[in-house]
Amino acid sequence: MKKFRFGSLLLPCLALAGCGGDSSASLNAAQVPLDEGGLKAFIVPESQWANAGIQWQAAAAADLQTTLALPVSVDANLDRQAHVNTRTPGRIRQIHGQLGQHVETGDPLCQVESPELSGWVGAYRRALALRLSLQTTLRKETELLQRSVDLAASILEREKELADKAVTTRTRLLDAETAWKEAVLRRDRRILQLERELELQHIEVQSGAGRLLAYGIDPEKALTDEAFARGYYAIAAPASGVIVERHITLEEYVDPSQELFLIQGFNPAWVLAAANERDISKLRTDAEVRLFMDAFPDHVFQGKVTHLEHHLENLSRSLHVRIEVENQPIAAWSEDHPLRPGMFGRAEIVTGRFQADIAIPERALLFHQGKTFVYKHLGNRRFLRQEVQVGAGNSGLVAVESGLQAGEEVAVEGLFVLKSLELADEE
Repeated sequence: MKKFRFGSLLLPCLALAGCGGDSSASLNAAQVPLDEGGLKAFIVPESQWANAGIQWQAAAAADLQTTLALPVSVDANLDRQAHVNTRTPGRIRQIHGQLGQHVETGDPLCQVESPELSGWVGAYRRALALRLSLQTTLRKETELLQRSVDLAASILEREKELADKAVTTRTRLLDAETAWKEAVLRRDRRILQLERELELQHIEVQSGAGRLLAYGIDPEKALTDEAFARGYYAIAAPASGVIVERHITLEEYVDPSQELFLIQGFNPAWVLAAANERDISKLRTDAEVRLFMDAFPDHVFQGKVTHLEHHLENLSRSLHVRIEVENQPIAAWSEDHPLRPGMFGRAEIVTGRFQADIAIPERALLFHQGKTFVYKHLGNRRFLRQEVQVGAGNSGLVAVESGLQAGEEVAVEGLFVLKSLELADEE
């Protein structure tokens, strides 16, 4: 039987009967009439009834889903990986991050001593000091030059007054006017020169600050923290997650080409499947998924399809399917992130929905010599083997295509007892 399962189930309440509802007198097999197929119903002896644990359930309509079953494996979520390296060559002086440790964004992982960084911090401080010095020079020289201009202007004004009274000569007036213009020219030229130098120095300061930011260092802290002046700086975690790889030891020399740590986030988990080419048309992004992992056989994980690969594998002619699952602790294992890369299991991907007129629990089915059958409950502790044809199903239910009518009851518990009694009756 080809089974389809996966996803949510919309099922009307099915009546679940207990095993202690019959009070009729004991019957024997000879008193039970034959059914239409020629099979004899058998009876469960009253002495065995109480401890047999037999339960039955009525066949009823149900909303079912068609599903595609695929083997899966858990893989690392590449969107939650962070490769950590140093931005400047240096020597490892301290190590804070350990394998298996959970870190948050900004947590220190290690400390590096870098002569190159020390040079850049010193250059930034010098650039900042020189800019401050130029600002001071510009302010003071502007004041001094303005005084020269004011003095030349006052002399010129006095010469004009004397010229109006015909007390001075025209030559003195022209000399005073020339001196004033030269003072203005000297002031403007010097201010322009200092402003140009200040602008260039401002660019140098911004460049130094940007260089420090590229190393992950706050320029303001570089001015006050002497550790930066000595070339010491902490490499921080760029993202939250678990340190799954560490590639450094104390006093080791490292450069930007080396990976120091690998931080992996485990939620959501990536689960990968491979669909055969003939099944591709059944798949859709955002389709619901039920996951059954080998490590947790009693737990069902819920997820959804988030990506269908854009090319097929040449050899297997299969399409990679990515499923995302919330990776939270479960009852079967209280550890964080129960889904770990490398785990295997199977997925049931919902590919469609339909209304089944008659559905029964899958656990009611038995198989013998290529046939599928159930034990139909006839009342008064009597049961009859009934061959059925079943179709698609999910969530523990299967659609019945023939062999049962709605409302007929089938055994769902105690099937081993019924099988044994049937065989004993035949003997």
